[in-house]
Amino acid sequence: MLRRTSFALVGLGLLSAPSAFASPYAGEFLSVGIGARPLGMGGAFTALADDASATYWNPAALARTERREVLYMHSERFGELVNYDSGSLLFRSRERADGTRSGFGIGFVMTSVPGIRILTDDANLDEIESGSDGIFNTNDPDGSEGNGRLDPGERLDLNALDGYLKEVTDRELGLLLSYGRSRVFREDVSMGASVKFVRKTLDDYSAWGIGVDVGALWEMRENWAFGLNLQDATTTFLSWKNTPSEPREYITPTLKLGTAYTIDSEALGGTVTLATDLAARFEDEAGASFSAGSMPVDVKLGAEYWYRETLAVRLGTERLGGDDNPFTAGTGLRIKRFSFDYAYRNHSELDDVHRISGGILF
Repeated sequence: MLRRTSFALVGLGLLSAPSAFASPYAGEFLSVGIGARPLGMGGAFTALADDASATYWNPAALARTERREVLYMHSERFGELVNYDSGSLLFRSRERADGTRSGFGIGFVMTSVPGIRILTDDANLDEIESGSDGIFNTNDPDGSEGNGRLDPGERLDLNALDGYLKEVTDRELGLLLSYGRSRVFREDVSMGASVKFVRKTLDDYSAWGIGVDVGALWEMRENWAFGLNLQDATTTFLSWKNTPSEPREYITPTLKLGTAYTIDSEALGGTVTLATDLAARFEDEAGASFSAGSMPVDVKLGAEYWYRETLAVRLGTERLGGDDNPFTAGTGLRIKRFSFDYAYRNHSELDDVHRISGGILF
């Protein structure tokens, strides 16, 4: 009952206060990413991005792909309350006569929270409020009981409230259409962009938005690369419909700078990749690794070891030196054209998160 009541009160707050929609954290559901492999490395993937998940992590990397791949990931968060699904489709890049390559990809990110209980349209606060003394059916002298408002000191009759609730699902969807091209300005530089369509629904309320991500990749050496990904470069605005005031949400830009260095070791029988990202968000956020002025910056570290291109082990952190310093780990398996990846992320206060993804080359 406690969980259902909590959702009811959250839903009541969202639907009765339009200003609640105007949050700078509107794009939080997009921050997780695509694929268990990058997440096992703490999200330090901007300069690596060598699989179908490049549609999210760095569209510029699409230009160097020589294969087609489909990828899908699923996870459940916070005690199975939140479902998270993501995936991408990568098309083989084409090489032109001048050696320039270009690649295309489609990606999606979706979060859903089913079973949210909210007040129905015919809910009557006159019948479910306690009055200022906090006791039901006492006919308070000040006349606050039964006036249809939650005045100071009042509370809801949860038993009566249950009859005025309905279940709805909150869904948030992001669709990415991505393109990358090599040999931009110089032979070792690729650039790319993603057009992002965002859709949100909650009961009869809905919102649409569109934004742009811009990426760049500099392959300084065969085994050493630098990457840049400016997500929501122009600030992504969401416009809500069917709400009392039809407010607008906004998703502020996030700048990611990364580097990845790969070592081919005969002694280890495979390769080791070390990667790091700096992720700066153009909004206030508590718990970051450090701040550059008023801008919070997260330091992400990741490592990946592949044994004979078949079995992988990964370690990382999403926020080095931050308040929670989340630790990540993962493993991967490649069998012919099939790939399977698992990622783990600890959480200091909530349930740990497990993510599973699978891919097919074709």
